[in-house]
Amino acid sequence: MNVKKVKEIIESYKKHFNAINKEEIYKWRAVKHFQANWKLDSDNFAEMLENSLAHANNLLASGQYFPKRMIVQYARMDSEAVRQLFAELYNENFDESKNIEDRWTDFHSKTESLNRRFFVNGADKKSYQDHRAFMVYLALRFPEKYFLFKYRMFKEFVEKVNFPYKPIMGRIENLSVYSNLCEMLRDEIVKDEELLELHKQRLNEDHYFETSYNILTQDIIYSTVTHFDRVKNLETEKSASERLIKVNKPLIPKPDKSTHNSKVTKIDYSERQRINKRLGNFGEQLVFRYEQEKLKKYGSTKEPEYVALTDDGKGFDILSYDERDEEINIEVKTTTQSCGTAFFITAGELKRSIEVKGKYRLYRVYDYSEENDTGKFRERKGSLESLCTEPILYKTSVEEDDVVLKLK
Repeated sequence: MNVKKVKEIIESYKKHFNAINKEEIYKWRAVKHFQANWKLDSDNFAEMLENSLAHANNLLASGQYFPKRMIVQYARMDSEAVRQLFAELYNENFDESKNIEDRWTDFHSKTESLNRRFFVNGADKKSYQDHRAFMVYLALRFPEKYFLFKYRMFKEFVEKVNFPYKPIMGRIENLSVYSNLCEMLRDEIVKDEELLELHKQRLNEDHYFETSYNILTQDIIYSTVTHFDRVKNLETEKSASERLIKVNKPLIPKPDKSTHNSKVTKIDYSERQRINKRLGNFGEQLVFRYEQEKLKKYGSTKEPEYVALTDDGKGFDILSYDERDEEINIEVKTTTQSCGTAFFITAGELKRSIEVKGKYRLYRVYDYSEENDTGKFRERKGSLESLCTEPILYKTSVEEDDVVLKLK
């Protein structure tokens, strides 16, 4: 993701804040109204549902798009079935173990079943309960966790900020990738105190006062593709091979000379994990761009695949190809510090490196600058066994010394 472009977008949002606010303030009002009126065990569920969604018209109705009308109609025909639908969607027993993909599968299956049951020609009559409606329902109930979603908005925004993903209509992985993008954007939003103050001032007792800024994040994305004049292009961005320099020196494990320290230090592990995840995302995206350019230079017709975006459990981040057009699995480890800084290898990554042997690559990205999206990297081929010293999570570091090798 192009951080400079994101900052420019945030500046444009602030510049047009008053005009945007008049158009989009209803979102915070819609969430507040839903929160105040939602009651799963209501005696008249259909009436309660319609009332809860009363201010969500722009979210659930536009042009020839009528998810609100249809879900309320289903509730009038069989309130208990729709009550159960929302009970499972919201996991009212507070079971958060059910992932977004499973929730969507159940929700979609049951709404389509209701549509076929209620309408003789149900196959020809749309339910309109798509990804957009699904995410609206979740965001209204859990605005601190989920983001409002529109496919076209997502598709246009990734192009504006150079996010390495090409959305395809109807794919469930769009939702998890979109959430990942929103989280990265939100990290930039919360740094802007002027923006947060503007946002705070526009909210009153009629609006949902958010702490996560999820609604604000979506509002900036939506405004970028809808309200702004075409955001001016930045100067031509340098190629990834200019921003990421390969250092021709092997990654050699060094002994862990750390000693046990009995002094207890309080560490915010959740914050550390958030920062590491964000840094890891930037490093992976830069390597992905690098691999795209590398394959073009090789004359390959193949494209790398950013597998970590859609499946984080494969034991590597990027599927690419070498100069012989043979498949390689790339795991990216990123730091803003020197190459010798310790990093961690998971059991899954170790296992994958052993399974595919010569196809596995570790790219150690270091001296990374988020502001300029630049860094260096060293490559290690093959199994990670010699780098790992402890089970489950492996802490390792490598020797210093740089010899630069630019991509030809």
